[in-house]
Amino acid sequence: MQALTPLGKALRWRDADLVSAWERDYGEAIKAAIAGDVKRVVNLLRAHRALGDDDFDALADYLEATAKHGHRRRDATVHQAARMAEMILDIYPGSRKPDSVRARAIDIACKQMERETGEVVESERVRDLLNRPNRRRSQP
Repeated sequence: MQALTPLGKALRWRDADLVSAWERDYGEAIKAAIAGDVKRVVNLLRAHRALGDDDFDALADYLEATAKHGHRRRDATVHQAARMAEMILDIYPGSRKPDSVRARAIDIACKQMERETGEVVESERVRDLLNRPNRRRSQP
């Protein structure tokens, strides 16, 4: 990670403080992080918001759970986009779907998830997930 200048640090702190101003504690932000969206926790930490007693335990549980997965990023949004793409593909008749139809369904699902969550979902990650056998598509 690149070191920030004092001005860069001040701007990052200000932005995080503004974004997280409505957040009262870490509880909901940690729940969102467990679901795959770490932005709220990061903004609270960068804004130097005080941790409550329960927040320490919840944050420790989150870090422990993340570390147990070999530092892989378990992204719920990618899984949701893959499920949405499968539903779109079910509409197309026949058991074998042309690659063009499959690619279009993945693109539609990624764009819809971006509209819903605000996160950019890479179509390649969704395609990789759909190419896995069903038993290996573990939920985050």
